[in-house]
Amino acid sequence: MFPLCRKSVVRHAEFGQRSPAVAVDERVGFVRVMRMMASVALAAAMLVGMSAPGAVAVSPEVTDGDSFLEINSSGQLTKWVRSFDTFSGYVRGTGWDGTRAITSLTSEALVEIKPDHQLAKWTWRLGQWHQQIAGSGWQTARLITGIGRDRFLEINTAGELVVWEFNLADQLTRWVIGTGWGDAKAIVGLGDLDFLEIHADGSVSEWIDQGDGLQEHPLPGLTLSDARLVAGLDWQRFVVVTASTGDLVEYSYNPTQGYVPIRRGTGWQGARLIG
Repeated sequence: MFPLCRKSVVRHAEFGQRSPAVAVDERVGFVRVMRMMASVALAAAMLVGMSAPGAVAVSPEVTDGDSFLEINSSGQLTKWVRSFDTFSGYVRGTGWDGTRAITSLTSEALVEIKPDHQLAKWTWRLGQWHQQIAGSGWQTARLITGIGRDRFLEINTAGELVVWEFNLADQLTRWVIGTGWGDAKAIVGLGDLDFLEIHADGSVSEWIDQGDGLQEHPLPGLTLSDARLVAGLDWQRFVVVTASTGDLVEYSYNPTQGYVPIRRGTGWQGARLIG
């Protein structure tokens, strides 16, 4: 269903050589402009009561662009929601001390790798969490990130890049779409098969599948070597907790400037996980 993407010299045979940096920026910018135009068209269709086209090139928003989750060192699960030029926190649970990883699927749903290596899908309904155990044996998962309402990516200890998808019964199906991903420092879901990879040296690439296979687009103007924690918000925003200062920084995509950082908070040294 998905073409296999190899992070090796084979990748160049499959996808061609990388273009110069300027062309890469133009390609990513073009994709984002097209998505912005499609989003406007989709909103207009909804306003006039029309059905939207089925082939609109818009990635589903990961959390709606305005919220993310944090587990702090005290085991509190907090939902952070945009409030003017910062984010306001609302505690949504305690006892999350041993959680190994979390990632949002929507603003009201998350995936957790539990202390016993079970995978749980949590949905917030009527003021409380509802848990569905979706699997076990997740001790080999190294990184996870949400890319849509029912999808997330995993990089495992074997270096495989895997797409996981929930069906209507919250059962999982997997597709291995890449190998050789063992050196990725972090991955950041922006939308459906649209994500950032932070390399070990802090450099960043955006990976996008526009129907012709997963393609890498290096972002030479963006360095995230100081990122301790990172979480995607939607296809043009993500947040970072910095290692050196404990700041919360939001990066927003600008068509002419690329990803622009804005400090949204301080004192985030106690954050253990975000997603």
